[in-house]
Amino acid sequence: MAVLLHFKKYSYYIIAYFILILAWGYDQDYTISSIANYTYQDEQSNIDVISIIMNNLGVAVLILSGAFTFQITSLITVAYSAFVIGLHIKKCSIITSLNESLILIGPHLLLEMYWLILMFQSSLKIQIWFTKLLNNNQLNDYLRIYEIARFSFAIFLIFVSAFVESHYSPLILEYFTK
Repeated sequence: MAVLLHFKKYSYYIIAYFILILAWGYDQDYTISSIANYTYQDEQSNIDVISIIMNNLGVAVLILSGAFTFQITSLITVAYSAFVIGLHIKKCSIITSLNESLILIGPHLLLEMYWLILMFQSSLKIQIWFTKLLNNNQLNDYLRIYEIARFSFAIFLIFVSAFVESHYSPLILEYFTK
C-alpha cells in the first residue's frame, strides 16, 4: 500500500479534503417530505454493475483531465463525489439508521475513496511528466512502469467497487440487520 500511495503528503491532503467535503454533504438539511418515497430497495433495483462502472470511469477521466487543467477538474470532481456521498449517507440515515446507512455505503465508499486518491495521484504524476517533457528532461523508466501499475490498480478498483456496490452492499446490510 505504501508503494501505491507514493505521494504521501498529497494523499493525506486528498483524504482530508474528501472527508471534509463528505461531512459538509452529510451536514446539509434534508426534510422527510423531500425523500418520503425513497427506499434503498427501489434504488438498488435500478442499479446495475455496467452503469456504475461507466459512471466511475467517467469520474476517473474527469480526474485524469486535471493533469491538463492544473488539477482544477480533479479537485472539483473529488469534491462533487464526496459531497454526493455525504448527501447519500444523510438520505439513507434519515430513512434507516446511521449505522445501517454506513453498513450499506461503507464497503464501496472505502474502495471508491482509494481509487479516487490513486487517480488523483496519477493525474499529478502525468502533470509532472508533461512538465519534464516540456523541459526536455528524460523520464525514468521505473516511474513509467510504476505509474502504469498504479493506474491499472485504480481501474481494477473501479470495477471491484461497482461490483461491491451493486451486489454485496445489500447482502451486508441484510446480514447486519437480522
